[in-house]
Amino acid sequence: MPCQACERNGSCPEHPGDKNLYINAHLNINLATEEQKIVIYADSFDIARAMEDQNNEIESFYHLDIETGEVKYFTHDISYAVESSDDGTLNSLPEWQQDEVKTVREIWADDSVRYVSIPRMDSSESFRHMEKFVEFLEESGTSDIPITQLTRVLSRSRPFRGFKDVLEEHPVIEKQWYDFKSVKMVEAVEEFLQGIEHDKIEVRILK
Repeated sequence: MPCQACERNGSCPEHPGDKNLYINAHLNINLATEEQKIVIYADSFDIARAMEDQNNEIESFYHLDIETGEVKYFTHDISYAVESSDDGTLNSLPEWQQDEVKTVREIWADDSVRYVSIPRMDSSESFRHMEKFVEFLEESGTSDIPITQLTRVLSRSRPFRGFKDVLEEHPVIEKQWYDFKSVKMVEAVEEFLQGIEHDKIEVRILK
């Protein structure tokens, strides 16, 4: 399976290649100049998915590695285990949790700004997206029936569930919604990336 970081940026810490972008598993900051920062590309879908994670059953944390463009993930349970358990206990965890242990240790040990916490999109912002979509439908001359239905569910309890149910009854509008939502999420990702301040690195969305 090809390395996704290499696909985005041409190389990565594990596969530095011959362009000297990475040295000793770290981005070669010396490649940056006063006029030109090092450009690292990130996948907008990965960041958007982290922003939208509303799984209340599992408390989780997402960080963007600005040296590779990768999204790093770990749960509260694993961070607590790293903080309170001995190496023997941690080494007995299954392989998929070992990856999280490694991630926690890397992020906690980093004293630079390499790992940037990815903010969650709150429910009020997601709700505004639905309202804006209804406005979009009104302006585009869509049939009044789905517009009325969507407007009605937004004023009731459990609006997100009701909104989804109405869309499933109208496949064409449902596709329009996902296209609309995708644009809004890309805008949110771009705003997040623009807010990252670093003298040597600029993170952009992979087009």
